[in-house]
Amino acid sequence: MNREKTPAVPFPDDPGEQVPFVALTPQRWRCCSCGGGGVTGDGETCSSCDGLGFC
Repeated sequence: MNREKTPAVPFPDDPGEQVPFVALTPQRWRCCSCGGGGVTGDGETCSSCDGLGFC
């Protein structure tokens, strides 16, 4: 049986066959409380994002 190999197979026929992973980029949103700086106006660590600058 001659089958063409597809780039991404959800469930391979052969259990030992490697299925390539899809590269997913993480989604980050800038913190709306500190504007992405990680600190509040008075110099304290932002409590919404814990100083990371993104949520």
